[in-house]
Amino acid sequence: MGPDQELLLAPDFNAANPHYGQAGEGTKTWPGEGWKQGGGCTWGWYSYDPELNLLYYATGNPGTWNPDQRKGTTSGP
Repeated sequence: MGPDQELLLAPDFNAANPHYGQAGEGTKTWPGEGWKQGGGCTWGWYSYDPELNLLYYATGNPGTWNPDQRKGTTSGP
């Protein structure tokens, strides 16, 4: 989620499936800079590596479930 240049997408991103979107997908359905407040919640288990001082975690559902916050999206199947 965010501008293409920050996501470091390759020039041929999703070339095999352009109907699912290509450039601008990380921001186009968010009003203004609303994409800065969206994101995925953390899930499951967390691991800490004391030698590297790193915390490992996973994320999911990279978006908001509130259609009022994110115009242009639909909910449901």
